[in-house]
Amino acid sequence: MDLRDFVAEARLWNRDPGPQSNALVKKLRAETPETILDLYEQLIRRAAALFQVWSSRPEPRAFFDAHRARKKGKRPQDPDPLAPPLLGRFSEPVPVSYDEWLLGWCYHQVLVGNDPPPSDFHFVNHPDRPSFLEFFEGMNGRSLLFDFQNAYERSTNRLWPLTPREKDREFLQYLEQREHAPHRVQLYRATAREATIDINASEEWRQWWLSGPLRALEFSIAESQRLPYPGAAPMQRGDTPTSVRMRKTGLTVTGTITPNLDRILDTDEPNIGQLVMTDMAVLLLKVHQKYAFGREMPEAK
Repeated sequence: MDLRDFVAEARLWNRDPGPQSNALVKKLRAETPETILDLYEQLIRRAAALFQVWSSRPEPRAFFDAHRARKKGKRPQDPDPLAPPLLGRFSEPVPVSYDEWLLGWCYHQVLVGNDPPPSDFHFVNHPDRPSFLEFFEGMNGRSLLFDFQNAYERSTNRLWPLTPREKDREFLQYLEQREHAPHRVQLYRATAREATIDINASEEWRQWWLSGPLRALEFSIAESQRLPYPGAAPMQRGDTPTSVRMRKTGLTVTGTITPNLDRILDTDEPNIGQLVMTDMAVLLLKVHQKYAFGREMPEAK
């Protein structure tokens, strides 16, 4: 299948990033695994040719440098003053180089049909299209590239054959919520984020993960109170122990940790870290037991 025909049928232009990504995965999953791989390789070649056109031009470089200068030094905090605080330590963001960004922008241009190259004034502000959108297209284009991997793995239940898993930057991903909650619940959530950072940085945990068949483990923590929408899971009360729910999509497992709220509120702040690791170990052990890992799971400390 020619990539141009696929792009015309997928109709990814004029969509927000989330719907755009979902539409791409849905469209790709309707194709055979071999076609997904072929379309991916066509995308790589077409984007590389577009990159050669723009990489020596001054306009995108000046645009990228100006945008990065405005973002420098900002914390990953929600600008909404009514949002609950984000406590604790954050992982250092992996800097995106200019070449990585421009190549991502090229992926995006190809997938929305702006190939052959856009006009010379593409990076200039226009009344109908603010130029800052180009920066997000570069970042989003890098994400759209991984949608091919996602679609392939969801369709086949096999690992993506074109990129070694060892190159994955992290396998454990905390889907952190922003909730107005007691301070110790906020601290519990922040500590879960920090534990995720440390586990991803551990070679022992990494080797355990690579001995199994999965791509990633995503988890969230139940809300501290029942929310007014269907399916909202509150934390447990009384003597109920920590529980987890899991579901598998392709080679990614998504879990929800439901801890005991009373136990969090009764735990002294210096001991919150041990409580978090005890609760996270419930999820990690369940994954270890359910799927085929070749190594013993490290001890959650």
